[in-house]
Amino acid sequence: TGATGTTGPVGSIGPTGPSGVIAFASVAGAGLVGSGGAIGGVNASNAFIGPTVNVTLSAGQRVYMQITKSLGTTQPNAGGLNVFPCYQPLAGALTTQGGGIFGLAVVATLRINVDMNYVYSGLAAGTYTLGMCGSSTSSANWNNNEWGYLSVMVF
Repeated sequence: TGATGTTGPVGSIGPTGPSGVIAFASVAGAGLVGSGGAIGGVNASNAFIGPTVNVTLSAGQRVYMQITKSLGTTQPNAGGLNVFPCYQPLAGALTTQGGGIFGLAVVATLRINVDMNYVYSGLAAGTYTLGMCGSSTSSANWNNNEWGYLSVMVF
């Protein structure tokens, strides 16, 4: 084996890699008024349930969402609740994501936490409202609701 040769010149600096978490936000609140006037309630057609947050995305960015919302009834029962992760462009329609969680139900004076997480990807650059949405065939019976908490990370 011969002697080691001279070290060559240092190459140019490569491109900057991905930056990881770009932005984050956390909010808490009851949400919109649902059927029967219940704060943070449920409607007969898909609508946001609980707090929402607006995020502005650049091309190629994704968003991780974690939400917990307390829902219940003072009626003999409330059922048929279907929930989804959802997004809505500022000037667009509400869009559900994933397969949803279907058929949630409670009995009188019971309140449950509905938890959900999701990674939004493939969205065009723009500003979006994110949150949990849903609907119920007995929407007026979902009348014993409390606050929810929502956190998002843009990456």
